Amino acid sequence: MTETLKANRVAPETVDFTDREPLDAWANYRDSGLSRMITSMHLCMALQAVHETGLLNRLRDGIDVTDRRSLERMHAPMVRELLQYLAVHGVVAEAGGRYTLTPLGRRFADDVALAQLGFYVEAYGPVLHRLPQLLSGEARYGQDLLRDGEALGRHCSVLGRVFFAAMIKDSLRRHRSRRVLDLGCGSGGLLLDLCREHPDTCGVGIDLSGAAVEYARRMAAVTDAGGRLQFHVRDAFRPDTWPDAAREPDAITAIGILHELFRDGDDAMVELLNAFAARLRPRQGVLVLLEPEIRYETQENDSDFFLIHLATEQGMPRRREGWLELFERTDFRCERVLSRPGAGPRCAVFELVPA
Repeated sequence: MTETLKANRVAPETVDFTDREPLDAWANYRDSGLSRMITSMHLCMALQAVHETGLLNRLRDGIDVTDRRSLERMHAPMVRELLQYLAVHGVVAEAGGRYTLTPLGRRFADDVALAQLGFYVEAYGPVLHRLPQLLSGEARYGQDLLRDGEALGRHCSVLGRVFFAAMIKDSLRRHRSRRVLDLGCGSGGLLLDLCREHPDTCGVGIDLSGAAVEYARRMAAVTDAGGRLQFHVRDAFRPDTWPDAAREPDAITAIGILHELFRDGDDAMVELLNAFAARLRPRQGVLVLLEPEIRYETQENDSDFFLIHLATEQGMPRRREGWLELFERTDFRCERVLSRPGAGPRCAVFELVPA
């Protein structure tokens, strides 16, 4: 009886609607490129998630999802599906239930790539998620929301070590600097490296982010150089609040922070720089100032860098010509301008001494 019913069953009719308006609407979406943008956004979130959970490191050697122990203490079904999503996008490859990073995935897992990703997704993601409220005026940066200071410090330390540390250390070595005050120290990476490398160097770090300062203190506590390091929650733009240990440094470093004061105008910047010069003059010290050079274009995340400054109401970075013109109004003389063309975020390092 069942076989007879099956034999007599009529296949369902297939009806395709091909009216013009829906076809045109979908073609417009497809041609807009927005689908690729959505995919890129979600892929960034997925990569950040597998990095934060430690899965990305494990994928370097491979994860066998057929082994129950491989996904203990994790939401195993979700992990399996996410790995399949990453496979669709060429980040991982699967063979017999074992997932490993592809060559593309290994590029994504590079320290610099992860630092850039974390800079935008982890550190500034909390701000950009609130962009509608910022635009409408319902929320203000600094009052209702903040970037993730600890994440910002960690990721900037990675980028700093790879691209900027050699230039900064060259300036400090040139001036025989041994008492270094680092403004906007973040997670303390620069001072930690300096004190580890030079037993006669001591450092004081200042940052507005309590989370970043606590992270720096934890890192200092587990190094032999910890006794020569101090980290404080202070405002780099208010020297009157600095601790006594920061009173007479022979070097001040300010890595990618000073442009934020442009929100208060050029006169405020000149006044602050003159205060720095007064601190450095007793020891004939040096100010090493690293600043991004924004160019308002789409290359190398330049426009993304512009967006985060817009959302956080920071002063906008300037190109070196603007800085050099500003220095003429201060008590500093610029001795050198250092850069690393074609490698890393576009920045200039200014080496300044009191005039």
